[in-house]
Amino acid sequence: MKNGSTAIKIVLIFSALAIIAAGNMDLSVRTEQQASSL
Repeated sequence: MKNGSTAIKIVLIFSALAIIAAGNMDLSVRTEQQASSL
């Protein structure tokens, strides 16, 4: 039980980091597009 819950926590942390990383890449791409359009 304990091992299962820690594995779930690790998966949740990794998915959260992946979502944050994707959001940061999205923001950088958007700012680059805005800068090039200006």
